[in-house]
Amino acid sequence: MIASAAAVFVYELIPEIFAYADNFLIQKFPQAQSIVAPSAYISTATLILHLFLTWLAIYKLGLGLIGASLVLSLSWWIVVVAQFVYIVKTDLCKYTWIGFTIRALSGLGGFLKLSVSSVVMFCLETWYMQILVLLATSKQGHLLQRSLRVYLDNTGGIEDDLPSLSITFLGGFTRNFSNRSAGTKLAYALQLYYTKGGNSKWMQTIVGTAGVPFLLPLLIYFSLKPSVPNQTNTPNNSSPSIISLAFLYAFFGIFNAGANLMYAYGLLYLPVSTYSLVCATQLAFNALFSYFLNSLKLTPALLNSVVVLTISASLLALHSESYGSTGIMKAQYVIGFLCTLVVSALSSLLLSLTQFSFEKILRKKTFSVILEMLIYPSMVAACVCVVGLFASGEWKSLKGEMEQIGGVSYVMILAWTAVAWTVFSVGALGLIFEVSSLFTNVIGTVALPILPIFGVMFFHDKMDGVKVVAFILALWGFISYMYQNYLDYLKSKALAS
Repeated sequence: MIASAAAVFVYELIPEIFAYADNFLIQKFPQAQSIVAPSAYISTATLILHLFLTWLAIYKLGLGLIGASLVLSLSWWIVVVAQFVYIVKTDLCKYTWIGFTIRALSGLGGFLKLSVSSVVMFCLETWYMQILVLLATSKQGHLLQRSLRVYLDNTGGIEDDLPSLSITFLGGFTRNFSNRSAGTKLAYALQLYYTKGGNSKWMQTIVGTAGVPFLLPLLIYFSLKPSVPNQTNTPNNSSPSIISLAFLYAFFGIFNAGANLMYAYGLLYLPVSTYSLVCATQLAFNALFSYFLNSLKLTPALLNSVVVLTISASLLALHSESYGSTGIMKAQYVIGFLCTLVVSALSSLLLSLTQFSFEKILRKKTFSVILEMLIYPSMVAACVCVVGLFASGEWKSLKGEMEQIGGVSYVMILAWTAVAWTVFSVGALGLIFEVSSLFTNVIGTVALPILPIFGVMFFHDKMDGVKVVAFILALWGFISYMYQNYLDYLKSKALAS
């Protein structure tokens, strides 16, 4: 029944496929000329219209799933037509849009070749997910179903734990976009601020906490929603006092503000590739702190990971040519390196302390606890950052930065960086909450091998022999850690059997 209803919905989405393809091309045309505001206005207006038309089609006209899918396709075509009309009519594009021409078909062969390979990869990904679903729902997949059932039984049921489950998978995705580990892609968004002419370290620090107000509605909703008791959230567990919570949130807030400021110095004075590889040491630091705070067993494979990653970062510190190609003086390079290395250790400590707080102080397993652990310390950190911005006098240069970068571009860079920071923070806390702080770092390290390549491609960083060796050592340290996890899996499997 569900599959039949889904088929009805999907059939009516066929027109949307063509609209999506057209929109991708049309939207890139003004974006290439730094014209982004009209697309945002058109999308916002279409969203409002889409909500009204969906309500009309489903509740007033009684079209059901067919109406919902048709309205979705219509909304996409509205966006496409509106943007095309803007391009044709506006004076901003009168020198770049000269009408349709046969020259638009040049290079079509290479484009088709790339498109075919992309289609193959997308199909393989989709087929993999479908096969996984079929295996999980078949008789042979009863072990997977039973494992999920045991997990839900131990956590109070799917209704209460669904936010935590969702945020765990969110963390696995967004951790790769954070700038707090070797798996950093958000570093490129922050680097973009400096590349475009920004120079305020405190503004970068504020951005790290500026997005949390959007989480307040979620906090209110899940705080008012009654939670189902489970093994970690029972009536016998006494809640910490208000004073203890206030001290805890203030400590994490001030700690977080200082860490973000040091990250800002690191990004200002280091190339992105160097910055990313230095951050690889966070995994090693996290292993050490987890040993003392979270009862982690240090095995030879984990110790090998610590040593190898430390050597990798040390090579970058001793590499005298890393600062020569970026216009950064040697003293500034050393400051950036030391700030990044120290803050990697401090952030690892912060992650371990967060796990310790969840287990020993808060002792609750609800989604609202994750939000509280993010929102309240972020408010403290934001206050500290605002004070620092005015005390340092950097606020005086913000107007000049906005004029140099461009008002819309300046706001968009900071706003979307703040959103990415917020999504990352929720995801990272969700992973710590559900698994461990060390696992959070492992997820972040997944993107390590490709980051220096992006630094070379987009920010023209220099990737020489020393960086290649440091990269290989960092990769070796990550593989060593994953091997230890494989050994732990085999041990737990043997005990279970």
